[in-house]
Amino acid sequence: MRLPLLPPFVLDDEQKALYDDIVNVVADNFGDLVVQRDDGALIGPFNAWLHVPPVGRAAWAFNKAMYEHSVLPPAVHQLVILATAARYGGRYEIYGHEYFGQRAGIAPNKIATIVAGERPGDLSADEAVAYDLTAALHRGTSLPETTYQAGIATFGEPGVARSSS
Repeated sequence: MRLPLLPPFVLDDEQKALYDDIVNVVADNFGDLVVQRDDGALIGPFNAWLHVPPVGRAAWAFNKAMYEHSVLPPAVHQLVILATAARYGGRYEIYGHEYFGQRAGIAPNKIATIVAGERPGDLSADEAVAYDLTAALHRGTSLPETTYQAGIATFGEPGVARSSS
């Protein structure tokens, strides 16, 4: 962690408002996932967002909107996030979404394979389409038409748009 962690007592009013929103959502939805130190300082991306509150508020609002308006089944949603976290080495994101993935019903062996950067052999049809779409986007080239059409057929246009975000 390069940015210093910010316990609540050092936050200014703008940071405190964002902190309070994050902590309230976390308390209601994150279960046993560790997001704070004992002194209340947020860890992971939440800490970085507190350092630049205008950007942090936008990032937090985007994350909340993605969950509140998701059209993907929860397990597929988590699979896409895990594949992305694995591709880009997001350690806290991997930690958090291993937890959320298990809560969504993804088997631990599938999660382990995904975070190792591999495609599990036992994906359901929907999971396979989501994984292939995500992997294709990670390559940074044009999305193959067949992969795009499989995504549209499986999740519809809104689902493909959300799995691409």
